[in-house]
Amino acid sequence: MPEPRRVYLDHNATTPIRPEVADVMTEALLRWGGNPSSSYRSGREAKAKMDEARRTVAGLLGAEPEGVVFTGSGTEADNLAARYALHARARHIDEAQARSVAKSEAESAARSSLLDLLKGLRIDSRQSFRELIEQSDEVQNQLRGLVRNVQMADVSYMHDGTVRAVIALRLTGAFADLLLPKNILNIESVRRHQKSVKPRESFTGLVVDCRGFQVTPALVPLIVDEDARAVYGSAYVSRDHAVQHGMVAYARNLEEIQKSPRVGPRPLNVKGLRTAKTGRSDIVISDADAAKIKGIPSNLDFLQKCRVIIVLD
Repeated sequence: MPEPRRVYLDHNATTPIRPEVADVMTEALLRWGGNPSSSYRSGREAKAKMDEARRTVAGLLGAEPEGVVFTGSGTEADNLAARYALHARARHIDEAQARSVAKSEAESAARSSLLDLLKGLRIDSRQSFRELIEQSDEVQNQLRGLVRNVQMADVSYMHDGTVRAVIALRLTGAFADLLLPKNILNIESVRRHQKSVKPRESFTGLVVDCRGFQVTPALVPLIVDEDARAVYGSAYVSRDHAVQHGMVAYARNLEEIQKSPRVGPRPLNVKGLRTAKTGRSDIVISDADAAKIKGIPSNLDFLQKCRVIIVLD
C-alpha cells in the first residue's frame, strides 16, 4: 500500500526548508562564515554576500535595498516592525503638534500686528485711534474682542516649518460703529419741497481731487470752503450709511473712480486746494465749488449717503 501524501499546514509556526535553499545556506555557512561587521577579508566577503542578498530581496519586493532588514527570527521581526510603527506614530503626533503650535503663534502674531496697525489710524484731524483707546478701557476691550473674532484670510504652511497667517478687517460695519463719534446719528432721507432740478444739474456723488498735496486719511474727514465753513462732515451724514460704507473712500486712480458705483454715473468733481488749519485730514475747496455742492438741495441726499471719494497722490 503506497505511503499517503503528507500535507504540512503549520507554516505559521515554521516552514520546512526547500532543498535548493538548504544548499545555498550550507554554502554560505561553510564559505562565508566571517563577521560581516568586521574589516578583515572574511568579514568583507560575508558583507558582500549579505548586500547581494539584500538587493535580491529588494528587487523581488519592489523596495529599496536600504529598506531590507535581516532579523534572527519572526519574533524579532515582529518586534522591530512594532517599534517602527510606534516611532512613526509618535513622530507624526509631534509634527502635528508642532504645526498646530506654529499656526496658533502665527495667528496670534497676525492679530497683534493688526492691532498695532489700527492704532496708527486717525479718527479725525484732532484724534488718533491710539489716543482714543488710551482714554477708554471700554473701547480698547471692545476692539480686542472684535479683532479676536476676525477670521484669518489665509493660512499658509511654509517648507521650513513656519506658518504665515494673513488677517483682514473691514473698516466698516462693527469697527466703524465702534469708532465713529456718537454725535453722528441716523437721519431720514432728505424730503424737502424744492424746485425741479434739471437732469444736467443733478449729481449722484462727490469726487474731491486732492492730488498735488498731502492728505492724511481719516475715518471722519472734514471738507470746508475757503472761509472754513463746513461743506461735508459728520453733521451731513446718516450713521447707518457711515457705518456700512464709511464716510468717504480714498482712491488713487481718477479714471476708475468715475465708474465707481459709490459716486454713481454723474459725480460732481471738485478740486481740493490744500489741507485746512484744523489738520491734514481736513480739506479746503474753493468757494465756487462749495456753492455747487450747497446750491442744489438734492446734493444733500448723496452727502447723507456718504457717496464721497477723495483722490490722493
